[in-house]
Amino acid sequence: MYSLIDELMASPSAPLGATARHHTEMRVLSALGAFRTDPAPNYQHWKALADMVTVMHLLHCAGEIADGDGLIQEAMDHVVSLRDTMRFTGPALRVLSALAQDYGQVLDELPARALIRAHRKATKRLSAVQKGKT
Repeated sequence: MYSLIDELMASPSAPLGATARHHTEMRVLSALGAFRTDPAPNYQHWKALADMVTVMHLLHCAGEIADGDGLIQEAMDHVVSLRDTMRFTGPALRVLSALAQDYGQVLDELPARALIRAHRKATKRLSAVQKGKT
């Protein structure tokens, strides 16, 4: 989780460092793997994918990235609709896998400050959603 200090100290022009990018990508890939093979993926697996989708959505809304093919909205629909069942269908996994590839490119290219800002907003948004669920 990133803090306001992390955001303010992050580069406004250079991407995240290699270690942070690798950690973030591995979290997403691990979650995708769990939904493909684990008979009981858990909330943390879902949250890793929801974080990715929400970050991409927020970056799109901020005009930082494009979504010409509607992949972000399709992924958002899958993540929201399957939150309670924790079961992703083949089409949902294909969409999330494709978005994960795009996310990897975003991590490599987008300035760290913009990415961290989106991560902070995503964390707040998902926390509010979770509080509303209980």
